[in-house]
Amino acid sequence: VVYAQGSQLTWAKTGAKQISTVGNDEKCAFTIVVSVLNNGTMLPLQAIYQGYSKESCPSQSAPNYENCISARFQFEHSNTKTYWSTHTTMHSLVDNIIAPYFKQKKQELGLPQTQKTIWQIDVWSVHRSEEFRS
Repeated sequence: VVYAQGSQLTWAKTGAKQISTVGNDEKCAFTIVVSVLNNGTMLPLQAIYQGYSKESCPSQSAPNYENCISARFQFEHSNTKTYWSTHTTMHSLVDNIIAPYFKQKKQELGLPQTQKTIWQIDVWSVHRSEEFRS
């Protein structure tokens, strides 16, 4: 997700090659990891922000922060200069969102926790690494 303040209007001449816009250089980007089950159930979202600390993520005073927490959103910093998913954020997704859902569902269905489950994911480079697959 990339969002930027700006306007769709300008006073530049039609066909101009360089056009200045207000707030054009001020933008923020983050990755949203969406997990949807085959039955249509959506699990909590994981939002990944560029940066090296929790200060990179939305503050508790941000508008609708409490609504996001109530919906169990996971706000993560990438610990890198990008907002892309990393090995660490993928483990967090599995440990904090995917695995707890499978555990709860197995309990609800009276299945043993050793029951096999299938997690189908898109193949990003982080998923193909030996480190992630082991």
